[in-house]
Amino acid sequence: MLGRLLAVCAAAWLTFAGTAYAEPSFSNPPPVRSDVAWRPAALPAGWVELPGAAFTVVGSQDDIAVMRDVSDHGDATLTKLAGSLGVPIGGEVRVYLTEDNDQFRSMQPEVPPRWADATAYPGLGAIFLRAPSARGADPKPLTQVLDHELIHILLGRAFAPTEVPHWLQEGVAQVYSGEAGPEVTQALSRGLRSGGAFNLADLEGGFPEDPMRAQLAYAQSADFVRWMRFKFGDQAIPKLVESTRSGLSLSDAVHHVTGETLTVIDAEWKSRLLSSTPVWLAPENLDEALFAASGVAFLWVGSRRWRTKTKRIGGWRDHDVALGRLAREVLIQRHGGGARAGLHG
Repeated sequence: MLGRLLAVCAAAWLTFAGTAYAEPSFSNPPPVRSDVAWRPAALPAGWVELPGAAFTVVGSQDDIAVMRDVSDHGDATLTKLAGSLGVPIGGEVRVYLTEDNDQFRSMQPEVPPRWADATAYPGLGAIFLRAPSARGADPKPLTQVLDHELIHILLGRAFAPTEVPHWLQEGVAQVYSGEAGPEVTQALSRGLRSGGAFNLADLEGGFPEDPMRAQLAYAQSADFVRWMRFKFGDQAIPKLVESTRSGLSLSDAVHHVTGETLTVIDAEWKSRLLSSTPVWLAPENLDEALFAASGVAFLWVGSRRWRTKTKRIGGWRDHDVALGRLAREVLIQRHGGGARAGLHG
């Protein structure tokens, strides 16, 4: 019984919690120097601007409703993310909401990779998004994509003129945008068991060129940041950002935040990935597991209520049929057999 319940909860976790997250993605192009001045030569016909205090959305009048959603979300989230990471906003952010793939590629100061869903240029404070009509069936919410790119802007500005280490840049972007959830941990658990995962020290030298290995490095970076945040508190990541920003190596930055060596932290981080406990029941995943369990309970209670209501309605129906028959019999007895024809049906 317990095993069946756990299996149901696991399936429900994938149903209820999994949709909140997305696979790690390669989203940002190589950073553009902060001294590069750039603006599109001319905005396409029919384009308008929605200016804000530090956040401006530029796009087609046809997408004005989406632009307003992006603007409202961005104004609130930019300040929130900067506060969560302990970094300044650093100036205006301009979001270009392009209408199609050709426009997305041609408007940018550099040609983006073909797999890029969105791009961020910290030195320019520019973000390029595709409008929903140009994104096809991508399930990731546009606001989540925006959050990912805003983190690239914030970290890129905070670290300028040096580059943000890949492990920190992508790990923080995935975690703080809500892309990295328990399913990433689960994938890494499988990778570790097959002996394919990296040591944390390996990530400091950058990500490998092989796409599959690079994807694993992205996932590991996200899971490590997520675990650090759970294990050492909400202030752990801002401290990690500040320590790395000040020039400390990954090893020294981790020691500064945790008081432990990178080797010890690496082993502790990996140990729960190799544990026999289902990864979705790991402490840092309990919120999602409880959410899934509440979803199961909601469905179960709803199903019970539906069955009870159906039975009740069935009882009422049977009762009505019985009363109808009784009424017919009474009428027949009162008026004789001739009444049968009028009551038929």
